[in-house]
Amino acid sequence: DGLDDADGGGALPVASLDLAAVIPGGTASVTSASFHADGALYANCDAAGVIRVVDALGGRLKKVVRTESFSASLLQYTHQEHSVLCAGRRDNTVRYLSLYDDRYLRVFPGHAGRVTGLSMCPTNDSFLTTGEDHQMHMWELGLPAQRPVASLDLRTGSDRPPLCAYDPTGVIFAAASQGPPQNEASNSVYLYDARQYTSGPFSTFTFGPAKIMEIIRTSVHNITNRLAEDYASAPWTNITFSPDGNHILVTTKSPVSFVIDAFEGDIVKLLSNTSSEAGVQTGACWSPDSRYVLSGGDDGCIYTYNAKSWRMETKLQGHTGVVGTVLCNPKYQVLASTCSSTGLWIPKPEAAVLPLGSL
Repeated sequence: DGLDDADGGGALPVASLDLAAVIPGGTASVTSASFHADGALYANCDAAGVIRVVDALGGRLKKVVRTESFSASLLQYTHQEHSVLCAGRRDNTVRYLSLYDDRYLRVFPGHAGRVTGLSMCPTNDSFLTTGEDHQMHMWELGLPAQRPVASLDLRTGSDRPPLCAYDPTGVIFAAASQGPPQNEASNSVYLYDARQYTSGPFSTFTFGPAKIMEIIRTSVHNITNRLAEDYASAPWTNITFSPDGNHILVTTKSPVSFVIDAFEGDIVKLLSNTSSEAGVQTGACWSPDSRYVLSGGDDGCIYTYNAKSWRMETKLQGHTGVVGTVLCNPKYQVLASTCSSTGLWIPKPEAAVLPLGSL
């Protein structure tokens, strides 16, 4: 196919990325996206509950699945190339969906509130969910009993739901929770050994709003006190480990994201794309080699940050709305980003490999 393989820590040439294909969506913004591990397929779902499956190497829409019954809002590929896990807005379950024949292979009930976090283990058929009931469940795809194999209570006294993520090895997983804004010990990231999770977290990192606000004031030029306070107290929207396992990226419902040292628990950098109001949800991801963070903006741009200097190096322009998800292909030098449509980016010398869609 002419695209370089990015597996094994290969570099993603972010400075030369070019918008090579656009897959039109509906009027609703994309809320969740996932690449299959082999890099050939990409899928996302939008706020209307429509799932779109894309040929990630050919730049073509392969399939559309409508999920009006539960309105899919979270989606992640399993290890099977034609199967995804998805959770919706209208009930509290996770569905194991076959994209081959649009059939639900299994339903996983267990949460008493809407599911807000979903993470597939990279090495086996375990997966994690978190929900508005402030519970984190661990599940096994292959078990006949449709009940969680383990549950952890993450209640903090706040109405903000927790988040979850596996690390790249599948040996460690993280849970993130936010407590009441007035509590200086309220925001926490817990690290668990997946083999001994019943023993509790082996590390806990805590960040009070005042600490985050101080970092924002020193990192964002000419920010007002009101905006700094809004950004510091903004809900967390996602957590992801860097592919090398050294850092954790936390995105928020504001223009700022922050990077945590996964060993020491310190906030090593705060990333800010724009100076707009809080309340806008944008996406961010790591490059496969862990050398960059790519972060969407509410101005339709994608900002790339060098993970050593933490300087913004490149701004990719192509979207007309808020960039709600940004995701790097795990195998090939392809970047996928979304507003209501999906853009596929590849290095400029290879730009002719994917057909250019219409904006």
